[in-house]
Amino acid sequence: MEYQPLIPSLYRDFGIIVVNAFDTQVAALELGLTLYLNLSSLCEYYGLPNSKEYGELKQKYPLYDWRIRPLTKDMLQYGLFDVRFLYVLKQLLVRDLQAQK
Repeated sequence: MEYQPLIPSLYRDFGIIVVNAFDTQVAALELGLTLYLNLSSLCEYYGLPNSKEYGELKQKYPLYDWRIRPLTKDMLQYGLFDVRFLYVLKQLLVRDLQAQK
């Protein structure tokens, strides 16, 4: 049986194998949070700080091509929000998934 990478492009281009990935969208679906499937709406649902600003930036750059340079200050802030909230959201979603059992 052939290995099927979780993120094929990372494996194809760099030989990176991703393990133990956590998908916030899958977790939100499991919790029945169908109105909160993207990161900005999950931030809002959990009352995380700056979620309104994050949501506005998410609307401004929904399908932005991040290869284009230079990045503006807003784009950098948007990217930072993506990274900043992921860890906290994972903790909150895992907590709620465990409480659901």
